[in-house]
Amino acid sequence: MGTMFANAPIVPTVAAVQVMKIYFDAPCKYCRDGRRATTNIRPVDYIGRPKADLNVRTPHAERLVARARTKKLEVSVRGVD
Repeated sequence: MGTMFANAPIVPTVAAVQVMKIYFDAPCKYCRDGRRATTNIRPVDYIGRPKADLNVRTPHAERLVARARTKKLEVSVRGVD
């Protein structure tokens, strides 16, 4: 029984990270004191499906982007100063 995509991974893996500015009130995922998030980090798989939405502050976003770059993931930035 053949498959359409024989070389496709069974478990989708993260292939890229999208970084976007957010314009709504959301708490930072990593701050326990309820500080307002300013950036959305969205890891996506090979066909562009989002795996998660992480609303974080700028310092946390910078660390996550640096980590993604060390893993050789494509980083696309939209609307962030």
